[in-house]
Amino acid sequence: MPVTAHRPRPARRPARLPRAAPPLLLLALTAVGAMAATTAAPPAAQVWTGTTAGICWLLLALATTWAALLVGVHRRRAERAEQARTEAREALSGHTAEIARLVRVLLPDLGTRLAEGEDPRRALDALPLPSDPSLRAALHSVATALGSAHTAAREARALGAESARRAERLDQDIETFAHETVPLVVARFAALRNHGDALHRVPLPEDARLRAALDDFAWSAHYGMRRAKVAYGMVRHSLTRVQARNATVLHRLQDMQFRYGQEAFKDLFFLDETASRLALAADRIAWMVGGRGSRIWTRPIVMYRILRGAIGKIEAYRRVVLHCDTELSIVGRSAEAIMHLLAELIDNATQFSPPTAEVHVYAEERPAGIVVTIEDSGMKIPWAMREYVEDCLAGKVLDLADFKNHHYGFNVVGMIAHRFEIEVSIRPSSRGGTGFVVLLSSAHISERNPQHPALVVEQRLPEITAPVAPPLDRDLPPDEALAKHRAWVKAHKEERARAAATGTDTPPPPPASPSP
Repeated sequence: MPVTAHRPRPARRPARLPRAAPPLLLLALTAVGAMAATTAAPPAAQVWTGTTAGICWLLLALATTWAALLVGVHRRRAERAEQARTEAREALSGHTAEIARLVRVLLPDLGTRLAEGEDPRRALDALPLPSDPSLRAALHSVATALGSAHTAAREARALGAESARRAERLDQDIETFAHETVPLVVARFAALRNHGDALHRVPLPEDARLRAALDDFAWSAHYGMRRAKVAYGMVRHSLTRVQARNATVLHRLQDMQFRYGQEAFKDLFFLDETASRLALAADRIAWMVGGRGSRIWTRPIVMYRILRGAIGKIEAYRRVVLHCDTELSIVGRSAEAIMHLLAELIDNATQFSPPTAEVHVYAEERPAGIVVTIEDSGMKIPWAMREYVEDCLAGKVLDLADFKNHHYGFNVVGMIAHRFEIEVSIRPSSRGGTGFVVLLSSAHISERNPQHPALVVEQRLPEITAPVAPPLDRDLPPDEALAKHRAWVKAHKEERARAAATGTDTPPPPPASPSP
């Protein structure tokens, strides 16, 4: 509400004499005194006295008049100064009231209007402006400054809200990009889709930079996965050819064993062992890249032959003791996979046990299927590696990028177990080392085979004791060298026949005659 200045009422002054009364009274008294002096003077001096008194009176009158005029002038000046002071006090009081109204009423009202977004000119037109020009100018300046400040604040709030919305959208884009878009694109690339198909109906981010990064990632991932698929295909094709050639070599070696007889059996058996090691390595790589074994079985295979085949694939087969107490057979589609799985586990048991220690393999029938147990007396798996080995056997480590070392046997076992649904577990061995338990469910088991009764009791693979035939003499002509070799074979057969007839050990073969 406006503030009204109350003017104080002037106090009543006592009545004063007129301002001209004192000088006139003084002149009257002086004139009376001059006349009395002239009258009282001697007659001879009256003229001079009257003249002198008149002149003095005139001078006094002039001085009094001059003094009265000066007093009037100063009095008027004083009155004007007093009036000016009064007017100044009144003006100061009004100015103070306007300043108070400006501070208490106008500025808050102006601030409220400007905060609500009203234009500064309209806000000033709606207010009762002060009469003082300087206050009006100051109010206009304040209104302009406050209007600019409120406008800047509104723009800052709008910019902050827009930045918050952009940040929220960017967070959502990044969340979608990381947890939905990229996994979906990678999954589509894994199915060998091209760049356009992989990005079709994918939740694309709104941010242009993320879209560009997604496009670059899609091209790079597509190129990398195509290279990986091509490399996998090349490896699988090459391994298939290696497996085929190795199988051919094995068949030729077996044929040569029957063709040349016992004299060449040891050499051919050594070559057969070498080819078997090569086949195991090739099959291991083939299983790792998603291929299959080198052999395909169309008929059920008795479990004993499966175990013998697995033992025959490894190098230290002589240290393995087999305990087979089952007549069941394995279906042909699973035979090679189970054989390789068991070969990997038995090979691991022979590698991590003392060179003279035995590895025992047990095969037993259970209601859930066939249980194969492999036990050694070697080193136990360290606890730092046990969790990784358990994950491998459970089929949780299937990606080549997750392999931790160069011993890929457990990884291959896990891949085969995952692919054919075979349960493989690890436990402490009763012989002090590590034990592996393989459960073959009924899905892998065929009918009982009466032609193959249960083969029991600690059968060891035989040692090879066949003599080594002397090499052909290259200094002789081919016909003579071949005749000399056949003579040696004939003599060895006769010695074996005589030893068999007498029941004695086979004597050593006759030494080959030196070449001339």
